[in-house]
Amino acid sequence: MTGSYWGHVVVAVSNDRCVSAEPGGVRYRPISYYADNEEIVWSRFELTPAQRKTIQRWAVNHVRTKYNWADYYAIGFAMITKSATPARLRRWLSSTDSLQCAQLADQALQAAGIHLFKDDRVPGAVYPGSFGKHFHAMGWAHKP
Repeated sequence: MTGSYWGHVVVAVSNDRCVSAEPGGVRYRPISYYADNEEIVWSRFELTPAQRKTIQRWAVNHVRTKYNWADYYAIGFAMITKSATPARLRRWLSSTDSLQCAQLADQALQAAGIHLFKDDRVPGAVYPGSFGKHFHAMGWAHKP
């Protein structure tokens, strides 16, 4: 959808379960659902137990949140317009009424005090490639 090498982001909530925002809404998935993908890259954040619990709780509390394909268009527009993004669109992107996968992960991390994207992007203007680029910069992924 975004033309990025990176296509999906999930939040691990246990050793064998994750929370995934996808068409149909935010849902639980077994981590093994993604096991056949040889391109999986897991984050290596050094999280405190409290941060880990906050991220897990935030993601789990958003299971059943709706998914909205229009979020991708809003994100694209916000990535282009940056600080000139209209206030109404900024409110939409920062809302958790609907979530795509990267927004779910970014919001869960922010709930634990982790702000990955320190550029001038509008809050909520993230897509899977945002994580891919960050993971590549951290040395966790080999693809840009």
